Amino acid sequence: MGVLKMHSEGNSFAASQLELGVSLAQLGLGSVDYIADTITLDQRAAELFDLPADMPVSRRDLHAKVHVEDKRYIESQVRCLLDADGVNDLNVQHRVVHQNGEILWLNAKKRVIFERDDSGSKLRPISGLVAIMDITALKKSEERFVYLMGESRHRTKNLIGVIQSIARMTSRKSNHETFLERFTQRLNALASNQALLISMDFAGVRLRSLVIDQLSPFGNPTTNRINIDGPELVLKTDAVQPIGLAIHELATNALKYGALSEDSGEVSILWSIEDDGEPMLALRWVESGGPIVKQPTHKGFGQTVIKEMAESSLSGTVDLEYLPQGLSWTLRTAISHVI
Repeated sequence: MGVLKMHSEGNSFAASQLELGVSLAQLGLGSVDYIADTITLDQRAAELFDLPADMPVSRRDLHAKVHVEDKRYIESQVRCLLDADGVNDLNVQHRVVHQNGEILWLNAKKRVIFERDDSGSKLRPISGLVAIMDITALKKSEERFVYLMGESRHRTKNLIGVIQSIARMTSRKSNHETFLERFTQRLNALASNQALLISMDFAGVRLRSLVIDQLSPFGNPTTNRINIDGPELVLKTDAVQPIGLAIHELATNALKYGALSEDSGEVSILWSIEDDGEPMLALRWVESGGPIVKQPTHKGFGQTVIKEMAESSLSGTVDLEYLPQGLSWTLRTAISHVI
């Protein structure tokens, strides 16, 4: 009697452990009856397939839930599974479509049990067990990874082109002694832009964050000498590099010759949305309180960046004025080009 009791308790313990394991793994289970052509799903499996639980459901109804793009693949795999000469295990991934339009990715593992027919000459599928897991989050992560890898390749290719352009133009406008310093500074500006893009998974960068990040190498961008103001805007990835480089060149110029070269000087970086037939972004850099400004006698690389590159990259216009009281730079472009 004691042995029987221990055996019963052992079975009960094993069953409870199995139930706990299935629950922890968030598995759904289904029992297939190939003679009746039905499947009975537990509560979790029924939720995943958007079908009734704990009652026989037609296998046709189950397969009808499979996403149309996955049907042919699943049907071919099931045919192989039900072939007695093939393997009797199946492991597939596919999508299911719920009545409300929600789409889930599922991983289904199935095993089929065969027995001989009445004549004893042929094996036929009798029953089967299927274990189902929701892998929607995993698939979304995979899709995101593939997207980011593609975006990274695209950005890297573009970045190399920008670096080559910066190297050529910096070398034309710099002597041997100053080239390395200016080239390194501009590479650092590019790297800062890229770091912001990566930190946001290439989903855009806040304009305020971009401005602060580009001003940081020139001192504390939150001091009273620097005024940053504008609505919260998230820039498109393609707008980050040209705006970031323009801010860097403006800050470099201000530190060397403009408002930031004297303790009394101030800089305001302001942006707003204007309505000029269509919504426009107006981004302004305004200097005051510094030395008297004079029109430069030659056009350097910095001027090319803040005017020509900004205009062409952002399909906008730049007003650049060397006013006696301080340099004024205004970029205007359609919101759709940058936001």
